[in-house]
Amino acid sequence: MTATDLIGNPLTAQEQSLLAIYRELESFAADDTLAPTTHANVLAALAPLGVAVTGLGITLEHLVDIGA
Repeated sequence: MTATDLIGNPLTAQEQSLLAIYRELESFAADDTLAPTTHANVLAALAPLGVAVTGLGITLEHLVDIGA
């Protein structure tokens, strides 16, 4: 199955990579064993990626749901 954006267009290879990086950081941010400064920096890295994947219509998520 091909990954698609919010309106059903197939994702490009770059969009798929961006989404994979976003999901990896999102998963990493959910780790409650991270040191507070590490967690804060992971969230800081995640925020602009969240803007990118939302702006491209790849996904629509609210980062406040994960504490960003």
